[in-house]
Amino acid sequence: ITFCLTWRKCSGIGAILGAVGGMCLGITGWFSTAAAMSGAVTIQSLGEDMPVLVGNVTSIVSGGLICVTLGLIKPQNFQWEEMRDLLRHFMVDPLLSVADELES
Repeated sequence: ITFCLTWRKCSGIGAILGAVGGMCLGITGWFSTAAAMSGAVTIQSLGEDMPVLVGNVTSIVSGGLICVTLGLIKPQNFQWEEMRDLLRHFMVDPLLSVADELES
């Protein structure tokens, strides 16, 4: 998941659709497994280990695949150097202004 978000080609749409799509597919897998294993979807069947595991693994894997696939189809090519420069600017200037105020 972290790879997908810090990957240079990851697009905003890919990250959003990966998260939402992974959640929807995970809930579907969770409910489907609970229904298949116990014959009905109940609070108890949803709390069993296997439906929870299937839902979680489905969410993680499908969300990552959606994010990577969309990043490969339409890459954003984010420039991390620009972000570093911007962060340096905001991290250094407030400290300098505080030091200037303390000296005066």
